[in-house]
Amino acid sequence: MKLKFDYLIPKQADVLFKKYLKELNLSSNQILNISYLTPGDFMAMYRSSRFRPIKSDKDFIDRLYNEVELKNIDNNSQTVGFLE
Repeated sequence: MKLKFDYLIPKQADVLFKKYLKELNLSSNQILNISYLTPGDFMAMYRSSRFRPIKSDKDFIDRLYNEVELKNIDNNSQTVGFLE
């Protein structure tokens, strides 16, 4: 049996976005549509909000975009493991 852990689809990302906004006592009518997000990205933003509070839904979205940029998706062709 093999499992594949992939990025969230837009609907899943939006559900998590709304969940964490509620936890932060914020709200938004905006639908989140960012590619390459994982549940860990949301948790990282939530944890970092303890030290640098998230002020609005736009602030939260901007931080998520920054988190995705750090992944360097375009240069993800690096090989991990043994080379011959």
